[in-house]
Amino acid sequence: MLSRENLRVTVNGGTLRPAFLSPGRTEHTDLAAELLRLVAGSVGRTRGEIDEGVGALAAGVRAPRAAHGLWEVLAGASRFATADPGGAAGCRRTVFAAAAGARAAGRFDRARVLAESAVRLGVPAVAVEDALYADLPSQDRLEVAADLDPIRLLERYNVRLVQGVLHSCVGFEAEADDDRPDTYQRLFAGLKENGLPFEAVSRREGNCRLRVAGPHSPTRRFGSAVARFFPALLSCREWRLASDLVWGKGRRHVRLVLSHEDGPGTAAV
Repeated sequence: MLSRENLRVTVNGGTLRPAFLSPGRTEHTDLAAELLRLVAGSVGRTRGEIDEGVGALAAGVRAPRAAHGLWEVLAGASRFATADPGGAAGCRRTVFAAAAGARAAGRFDRARVLAESAVRLGVPAVAVEDALYADLPSQDRLEVAADLDPIRLLERYNVRLVQGVLHSCVGFEAEADDDRPDTYQRLFAGLKENGLPFEAVSRREGNCRLRVAGPHSPTRRFGSAVARFFPALLSCREWRLASDLVWGKGRRHVRLVLSHEDGPGTAAV
């Protein structure tokens, strides 16, 4: 799901509307294709280096937040190699201890501290500096880029956008129409697996309406559970969602209303 800084929404009165990226708009598919090319050509580079490339690309488009959001989705679908956190942590302990000793003796010199630490660790001094913060996410190296096409990327982005919005959910009502026999089993299983207590308002063949009451204020646990449940609702042939949100720094009460007709598609799950 998208982080808050990458959420694109509009709020009109008491209604919140996600700003979806449309697979039918050339501007959006071109942006997705450009990001896919950038990431595909960045295998072996660090996440921080790719961030800089995405930032440069985003600076030249009309919707920079969309570019960063697409990269967030791509990063989540790609595979990165993380440096040994134990090695980086051990390197920091050695260097920080040497620096503290040098300062206490009144002879602190950065190059000398690194050189002494390198001797203790049995590695070149340049390797010490590289290893100090090698366990930060920005230092992870891209091993395998996400295998997505522009349309699939946009669809997945739209789902992650809704999931990010649902982090602010304090309760919702949902309705599903689907005559497939296993649909409601998956729907109810999704509710139970995510610890969402629900009330079946009505249920008849091929149709179900349910209500989930949450906390008075958004909580990370409840919002994450609703976001994880959302793909189960998407899997229904026809669906409707009305979610109560407490939104933004002003903690404004707004409502998110979506359906199979205007929400993200099933193919994106």
